[in-house]
Amino acid sequence: MSSTARGVALEIINKANSKGSYANLLLPKVLEKSRLSPRDKALATQLAYGTLRSQGTLDWLIMRYAKKDNKIKPKVMDILRLGAYQVYYLDRVPDSAAVNNAVELSKAHYPKRVSDFVNAVLRKVSRNKNKVSFNSLKKDFAQYLSIKYSHPLWIAKLFLETYGKRKAEAMCKANSEVPDINIRVNTMRISVDAYEKLLIKKGYKVKRSKLCKDSMIIKPCGSITGIFGYAEGLFTVQDQSSTLVGHVLNPKPGESIIDVAAAPGGKTAHMASLMKNKGTIIATDVSSARLSLLDSLRDRMKLKIIIPLAVDTRRLNLYVKRTVNKVLVDAPCSGLGTLARRPDERWRKTEKTIHVLSQLQLEMLDSVADLVKKGGDLVYSVCTVTKEETEGVVEDFLAYHPEFKLVDIKNELPAKMRTNSKYGIQILPHQFHSDGMFIAKFNKIKRTKLKK
Repeated sequence: MSSTARGVALEIINKANSKGSYANLLLPKVLEKSRLSPRDKALATQLAYGTLRSQGTLDWLIMRYAKKDNKIKPKVMDILRLGAYQVYYLDRVPDSAAVNNAVELSKAHYPKRVSDFVNAVLRKVSRNKNKVSFNSLKKDFAQYLSIKYSHPLWIAKLFLETYGKRKAEAMCKANSEVPDINIRVNTMRISVDAYEKLLIKKGYKVKRSKLCKDSMIIKPCGSITGIFGYAEGLFTVQDQSSTLVGHVLNPKPGESIIDVAAAPGGKTAHMASLMKNKGTIIATDVSSARLSLLDSLRDRMKLKIIIPLAVDTRRLNLYVKRTVNKVLVDAPCSGLGTLARRPDERWRKTEKTIHVLSQLQLEMLDSVADLVKKGGDLVYSVCTVTKEETEGVVEDFLAYHPEFKLVDIKNELPAKMRTNSKYGIQILPHQFHSDGMFIAKFNKIKRTKLKK
């Protein structure tokens, strides 16, 4: 294991690119085992996430100065990316230091000719960084978005075709920025006002969410577990658009709830808090390992009404034999609303998966439809922005299930916020500096028999 921040960052970048490792899961484990100081851990995090997030732009810059016929080995390319990120994006790191550190990293793995190559390319990047202009790329606007904001071309095209130039650029820009740290206050343990005062007293900068009254943005952050109140269960990290899902479902004390695809449990815990720990939540997920994360969150937040169940949603009717007041289907999706928070995800996604996922989403809704009581509610949410996974799924579900009607959710939204889809709300990443999220709500108007 590397003993330097840049070495750790290179390890994360290389494993994400060459082995498909998830940076957000791998980095905390590597940092925990390292002997880096808190300051160096913060630097390693910034370098790893920043390089992965900006990788498309960095590759474009690098290849302007590398010979096109020169086949660059994957790890050498990662070293170049790490160096170029510091040169082009980080003013506080002197260019000479960034170049020299990249050269030293290459020397540790390759012969001198490789380190000479790394040195030559990065010095050219440094000399010419103030001359870089993306305006000439605007003739092909999708390519412009792809290169300037570091998105795969197919994603840039999808945003452009779906939302037009102005919104597409705003979305790409938001996805290229460092996301805020959003926390949700556990109002069963402490009021939002009281916790805000305690955080400010401890030296944190706090900003209330515009989407949810129990959500706030906190700076500086550092280690999540080091934030005041973590061990006591006073808060959990949850994006504000995800927190809004719980408010739209609007669970009440004493109700029975099913939350499918529930792990790691942020929305489940929020619902339990809104229910004041009274009632029942059956939290299902196909992964037992992921449900263990929900168990940990449940225990830390002192929540007693959550019953975990490891099962595929499409087989849920074999295990649950009674109807419930409300069901949440926060379905697996393409995650194109979370690209800022998961910087390496954009490079592993493919357009083909969107259609496959939309079919899975519809199957999940079909599977839980009979479990909703007459008069009960069903909420569908996905952290994406594609029409096929959002409005397309809702259209198909309503066509197949006339026993449900669409609910106008305006009363569950903030006062100044309006629904912007005929089926619910589509939050885009740039609007609140949050994850992109689609939410629709249905009410069951006719009773149906449970499938055997």
